[in-house]
Parts: sequence; structure tokens; C-alpha cells
Amino acid sequence: MDARARPVTAQVSLWSYILGDPLLSTWSDVAYALVVSAAVAALSIILYRKEVLIGVDRDYAMLIGLNVKLHDYAVVTLLTVASVGLLRVVGFVLEHVVLLLPSAIAISTARNSRDMLWAGWKQARCSGRRRVNPNST
Repeated sequence: MDARARPVTAQVSLWSYILGDPLLSTWSDVAYALVVSAAVAALSIILYRKEVLIGVDRDYAMLIGLNVKLHDYAVVTLLTVASVGLLRVVGFVLEHVVLLLPSAIAISTARNSRDMLWAGWKQARCSGRRRVNPNST
């Protein structure tokens, strides 16, 4: 087999999965992340009231007929989908920071669950809008 006939192989670095490579993301990666984010956000909003009820009084939620186990599985599934979706684009470390930091800030500043939801959403939006000026020194 001569040099011109060698098959082309792609190499993926383990570090790109651990630390991420957002600067090398393609537009298809961005579209993938947007679709995953929109789906997770929509399902989270749909399940929000029931999850707050389960979080406040699990026994009462069971008594009124909510399938608490199913909701637990739904939350774990949403978290898994969001984690895997972000892992593909930004890496393991940054993915954990992006998922946990807005909620940690919201917990420390909010008085109730509604304030916590909005504070976390605003924090995530503000951090997502932050841009680096390449002309600054």
C-alpha cells in the first residue's frame, strides 16, 4: 500500500472530552447544543410545578396520586441528556460548571422556588451573553 492510498482516520483527544474544545466547535455542534437545551428547558418547565411539590412534600405528592418515582426518573433523564449534550460540545469540566453554577448562585440569593428559578435563569443568560472583545488588551 503506497502513501497515497492510506485510509484517513480521525483522532479524538481524551483531553477534548475532559476539558472541552469550544473554540473548535462547528455550527452543527452549536445546533445540536441548542436543540438539546431547548428540549431540556421545555420539559423542565412542563415538570416544574410537580417537581417543586415533590421537593416540598413528597408524601403529600404521593397521596394526591403523583407518580413520584416516574418524576424522579424524568429528572435524572433530563439531567443525563443535558450532561451528555453539553459534554459533546464543551467538555466534562465546563459542562459541570455550566450546569451547577447558576443554580448554586440562585439558591444563595432566592427566597422561594419561583425566585430561585428566575435567578438561575437570569444568571445562566448573563453568563451566556458575556463576550470577549478580541481588540482589548
